[in-house]
Amino acid sequence: MFVAPSTVLYTNCPGAPSLEALASDAELEELSKKLLANSEGLRLQVVEKDGHYFTLNNTRLQVCQWMETRGQCRTVRIETVPLKSVPDGIKRMMTVPPSFRVPVPVAGKCTIYVAAVLLITCGTRYN
Repeated sequence: MFVAPSTVLYTNCPGAPSLEALASDAELEELSKKLLANSEGLRLQVVEKDGHYFTLNNTRLQVCQWMETRGQCRTVRIETVPLKSVPDGIKRMMTVPPSFRVPVPVAGKCTIYVAAVLLITCGTRYN
């Protein structure tokens, strides 16, 4: 399965430096070259939790998202790891940021917000 890197969420690591502090553009460029040279190609290991994909490798996701912003990576192959295989401590770090939260559906309507940008409304007839 392939998804846009921007739709995958980071696993939060309390006390860790922000991702921006971890890598400069030059470092991300070098990491992207290494990922592309890898025989497996671009791939992310993810866990599906609460209707969202969370990465199991924040650095790899950061590189893929950086490449996406530069038009070098529209989609990335994901390998889904079962949630039950993930330790509880890691599961607790998989939290959805407010900008990605899905609103509770109102009775009779089906509205889903994806990445706080795309709005899809179901059940409405368009003539």
